[in-house]
Amino acid sequence: TIEPLPNIDYNVMCGNSLVGYIEPPKEEQVTLNDSRKMSDILKEIHKLKEEFSQEEDPKKVKELKKKIDFVIEKQNENLNDSLFGELTHKGVKLNRTDFNKLNPFHWGLKFNDKFTSGGFDVIVGNPPYVRADTEDHLFQVQRKTMERSGFYVTLYEKWDLFVGFIERAINLLIKKGYMSFIISNSYNTSKYADKSKEWINKEHLFTQIDFFQKCSVFKGVGVESVIIFIKKNRSDAKTKRILHKNLFGNLEILSQTNNSETMFRFENKLNLGKMSNNSDLLGDICFISKGIVAHAEERNYKNEFKKEDLLAE
Repeated sequence: TIEPLPNIDYNVMCGNSLVGYIEPPKEEQVTLNDSRKMSDILKEIHKLKEEFSQEEDPKKVKELKKKIDFVIEKQNENLNDSLFGELTHKGVKLNRTDFNKLNPFHWGLKFNDKFTSGGFDVIVGNPPYVRADTEDHLFQVQRKTMERSGFYVTLYEKWDLFVGFIERAINLLIKKGYMSFIISNSYNTSKYADKSKEWINKEHLFTQIDFFQKCSVFKGVGVESVIIFIKKNRSDAKTKRILHKNLFGNLEILSQTNNSETMFRFENKLNLGKMSNNSDLLGDICFISKGIVAHAEERNYKNEFKKEDLLAE
């Protein structure tokens, strides 16, 4: 006989993975509206989930699920109250309606069995790429909430949303755990990614970087990609680097390095040949803060940038 698969309802969860507690706050920092400690409630949830995953009787499965959902929802409300109060105390201007729409996800509650053992072993994903100037009220509320929450250290300048996903994924891992994301290759050169790469090189390890040259990973998508592999463990080991040229399987093994300044570069520097003779680099004779601004600051000065600003008779 074939044994039935265990119930996996609580292995797939929905919520805003960037907003919420990774681990529940200390007992004295959260109002539970319950006579028991949070640690005791989490033990109860863990025990009920174990029973649920192995139960075969449909009636008992239904009863167990109802009981688990009730306990989790009650504690989720308590943690939401605690988080909202904490954010408000930190000066985040946030009304409760917008906060509720953010749908915070509390990892230590929903996956408490993982965090009693330290976190996840492996995380892989393709996080969303969302620009800083995206005109969406709730998205802008989330950006300000994340920046002022104190939960992130790598959000810098006009950071893309996937930067937050990278940091949170690492913090969800066990020590020496691994993660891999496929993200926009803007991470290679954009200034907003500097703090993210600096933090990872200082505290963790890029084990491998896969670059793509004239090679489309996702058909019909204009964004060029890079794949990063990270180990949650500081090491002086060098980063393995691979270049996919034209076709995914056409590989060029690049030099390994632990030099953070060259790690995300795979193309040779421009060789000017004879043009460089008797020439001075502009950066050697003056300070350059910005080369060219190709468009207006769209969100603050929409439609105010005209061709007359560039052309003169």
